[in-house]
Amino acid sequence: MRPSTFFRALALLALIPLALHDAHAQNDDATLAKRVQALERAGRFAEAVPLYEEWQRLSPNQAPIIRGHARALSAIGAHQRVITLLDAWLKKRRDSPAALLLGDAYHALEDDNKAVASWRLAIDKASAASYGPVADRCRLAGLRQQAIRILREGQKAHGGESISGLYSWELAALYLEEGDYRPSFEMFIANIEQVPQRLPVVAGRLEIVCRTQGTKALQTLQALSSERPLFVAQLIASCALAAGDPESGLTALDGLAGQDVEHFFQYAARAEAMGYAETAARAYALFAERRPDSPYRYQALSRQAALTAREDSDTALELYRRLARDFSDRPETLQTLVGIARLQLEQNGDIEEAIRSLQSVIDSPRRGEWTPQALVLLAESSLRLGDFNRSERALDALEKLGPNAYEARYRRAELFYFRGNFAVAETLLVELSTTNPGHHLANDVFDLLLLCEDHSKSPGLATLGRAQLLERQGKSKKAREQWIWLEENAEPALAERSLLTRARLREQEGHIAQALSLYERQASRFPDGEYIVSAQLHRAGLYERRGNRQQALKTYETTLLQHPGDALIPEIRLRIQRLRRLHESD
Repeated sequence: MRPSTFFRALALLALIPLALHDAHAQNDDATLAKRVQALERAGRFAEAVPLYEEWQRLSPNQAPIIRGHARALSAIGAHQRVITLLDAWLKKRRDSPAALLLGDAYHALEDDNKAVASWRLAIDKASAASYGPVADRCRLAGLRQQAIRILREGQKAHGGESISGLYSWELAALYLEEGDYRPSFEMFIANIEQVPQRLPVVAGRLEIVCRTQGTKALQTLQALSSERPLFVAQLIASCALAAGDPESGLTALDGLAGQDVEHFFQYAARAEAMGYAETAARAYALFAERRPDSPYRYQALSRQAALTAREDSDTALELYRRLARDFSDRPETLQTLVGIARLQLEQNGDIEEAIRSLQSVIDSPRRGEWTPQALVLLAESSLRLGDFNRSERALDALEKLGPNAYEARYRRAELFYFRGNFAVAETLLVELSTTNPGHHLANDVFDLLLLCEDHSKSPGLATLGRAQLLERQGKSKKAREQWIWLEENAEPALAERSLLTRARLREQEGHIAQALSLYERQASRFPDGEYIVSAQLHRAGLYERRGNRQQALKTYETTLLQHPGDALIPEIRLRIQRLRRLHESD
């Protein structure tokens, strides 16, 4: 063997242990990595820490191992050990993720100056993207001014200092959180102009602010100018609703000089949903006025009429008439005419006009959901005029429509009752009581049936029927004589029933004092009567409406003690529990 060959062989033999050592180390690295990952997935970070220490000894100066070690230490709250580990590491090299972790440790130890200084080590001035994560850390730590400063530095370093440039979206959000509205809104609007799809996101953020800082935010928005005033107006509209100032939003939209009129309809719908009826009605009116060719004009005028009817029935009637005139070829016109009739009947008391409106619906060749409603109202209007024959004809037509037969038969039973023909009324009611117990009129059926069964032979039942009919016809003064006779002359059960009926009528009309007086009179005259629990239930409810919870609770509790077996007692128990909870929370 030549010398050169001999020495090469010796060198190869010397390298064999080193190669074996490296293979062994790699196997240990892989094993440790798997063990650490398993522990971290299980949340057992304390057990992972000594493995990271061993791993570092085997493979020193490996950034992923150092960072993993720091994260494990942080997870167990060993923040000072994180600082010791990463301080030494960062003195020798740049490592942005490690710098962020070091800052997190300082922040956890409430040393925000060192936290910010450490986070800043993660900034690479050559990389525009490196400023964002650092600013995020500052923002999450509540250091918004530091975050703003860092993002501004990033803008300056990379030529994006305009209101729509680099990091303008993030800066807008930060300024908003700081309550510095002008730069925030300017940046948000500039972003919307570039990406209009961001408008709902910005509006949502601003609405949250406007619920508490509405005046300041609105004033700032109103002072802004923009190449796209529509966006500013839409933001003002959203904020105005959130701030409880719907008129400001409508004013902003009204100033758009005729463009984008559809926003009136959208604003009206939102205002209506939030309970701003007057503003919603005006917005619907503006839309209908400025878009006479819109397919949504009918809906706008219809909603305007419905909202106006709450406060101004005359104006609402005129709107309904306009709808009937302008849209005579649409099925919705039937709905309009029924709306007119209901207003004429219930609010204006103009029964003849109501009947004329309803007859137009009934005579229409179109048939739909409004036809049966018109027949029900026609029967009621005729009843109030005392025209029983026309009322019965309307009910005959209603019964022929099939699904409305139940209501038609009940209304017919009422007619017989009011005419004093109690036997026929009772026969109809008995049939209905076994037909559809889930119908919305089933309780009325059973109530009238029990009245007829219990008192059909009493001369006072006809007097009660007359009193109820006079009340239905709006003739309360004439009905008063009947009520007095019943209270003074009818047998006790019917006298008590008449007091309860009269009290409930006054309650439904909103005459609370009169209703309370009648309930109290019933309780005084008939303390053990058949309807005493029902009377006390209503009486206590009226006390609650007046804000007298103590008197209501006392009435409920007394009734519970005196009549523990009554069918209404479970309801009374629930009310007692509710009032007691309210008392405890006061």
